[in-house]
Amino acid sequence: MSHELMTPLAGIRSSAEILRTYGDMAPAERTDFLGGIEHEAHRLTERLQDILDLSALDAGRVKLARTAAPPREIVQQALDRTRKEFSERNLRVNFWPQTGLPKFLCDPRWIGRALDHVLGNAAKFSPVNGEVDVTVERDGASIRISVRDRGPGIPPGERESLFRRFKQIGKVLTDKPPGIGAGLPLARRILEAHGGTIEIEGGPGRGSAVTMRLPVG
Repeated sequence: MSHELMTPLAGIRSSAEILRTYGDMAPAERTDFLGGIEHEAHRLTERLQDILDLSALDAGRVKLARTAAPPREIVQQALDRTRKEFSERNLRVNFWPQTGLPKFLCDPRWIGRALDHVLGNAAKFSPVNGEVDVTVERDGASIRISVRDRGPGIPPGERESLFRRFKQIGKVLTDKPPGIGAGLPLARRILEAHGGTIEIEGGPGRGSAVTMRLPVG
C-alpha cells in the first residue's frame, strides 16, 4: 500500500521539478507534464478516498440516503464511468439487463462506488482485446448483478482473502496489479450496509465472476 501511495507522489514531485527547472520548455511538452501531474493527483486522491471510506463505514459514520432506484440505470451509469478503463484495453462489454426489473432501495452514490470497483477490477484483470459480461436480473427477493471477466481467475482458497483490506494476489513490485487492495473490501462493506452480499466465483483459467445481491424493497 505504501508503494501505491508513494508512486503517484513521486511522479507529481518529479514533474513539478522538471517544470520548475526548464522554464523555456516547449508548450506541448509543458502540457504533457501538467497532464501527468493531474493524472497522478487524481490517482492518489482515489486511493486515499478508498481508505477514508473504509474507515467511515467501519466506524458507522456513513448514513445511507436510500431511494427507489432502477437497477439497469445504476449499472449503466457505472459502465459509463468506467468506459475509459475498458477502452484502454480494447475490451468488449456485453451488458444484459433483464427487462421489467423492479426498483430497489439503495444509496445510488455508494452502490455506484461498489460497482465502479468491481467493474474496474474486471477491466484490470481481463486480457487485452477480451470481453466482460455484465448481467442484471431478479433472483427471488433480490437483484443480482454479475460481472464476469476472462482473466486468470482466482484459486478457491484465495477468494475470501481478497475481501481483506489491502490484500492483493501477486508479488509486490513485480506482478502485483496496480491498486491498494481496498476495492473489494470497500464493495463488501457497502453491500453489507445495504443488506446485500458479494461473492467471487470461477477459478484458474476460467476467469472470475463477481456477483452482488441486493434486496428488493
